[in-house]
Amino acid sequence: MPWTKKQISQHIRAAKELSKIKDEFFSFLKPGVSEYEAVEFLRKKYKEHGLWSVHAPIVAFGQNTSFVHYFPSQYSRRLRRGDLILLDIWARVREVGAPFADMTWMGCCGSFTSYDLVHLIFRARDASIRFLRSRVREGVVPRGREVDAVARGVLEGAGYGKYFLHGLGHPLGFRSPHGTGARLSQKKGEGALEKRVGYTIEPGVYLKNKFGARSEIDFYIDGKEVVITTPVQKTITKI
Repeated sequence: MPWTKKQISQHIRAAKELSKIKDEFFSFLKPGVSEYEAVEFLRKKYKEHGLWSVHAPIVAFGQNTSFVHYFPSQYSRRLRRGDLILLDIWARVREVGAPFADMTWMGCCGSFTSYDLVHLIFRARDASIRFLRSRVREGVVPRGREVDAVARGVLEGAGYGKYFLHGLGHPLGFRSPHGTGARLSQKKGEGALEKRVGYTIEPGVYLKNKFGARSEIDFYIDGKEVVITTPVQKTITKI
């Protein structure tokens, strides 16, 4: 069911607050901070910014970024020089019927040796956005698997297709960041995307026992326009 004007406004407000929290998170980080401490910092920031979420966000340093869904324990890794940083945050405003916003951002502590792979993720994301915008401007709302195929093709062309371990995106929900309906996915993307419903685009590559990278943005289709509601990362955030 299409979101109401109020729900779109609520989603955009949540996305703006998540972007602020993302900036505060990277300002907070320094060598020696643990993943668990970083998650607790984010929990406090959710409350300060008037947001609510169902469970803890994802914070992963170094080798732990190679897990698609990683949730640190109290005895988690501490940030070291050279570590890649993955931040995945999702929340909604504290109002009845408000939908979630969801974003993933990559950073590094000092220098990181494999910038090219992270930028490959950005290229896959951007290619899928261009395809989606082109089709919508033509008056065609594509199926989820068609959008997935564009990003997947970029990764496969670079030799990393088998390391893309999930679908490209999902609809945003109200009780959790994952809603119902057609996904941007090979297996669950047969249906056309719905207008005025929020979705994610989040290509990722995960190299076991090494590192992983993901970039995630939110969007919705309004008429013949694709509206992106979260920041689009262009370069890795360095601390």
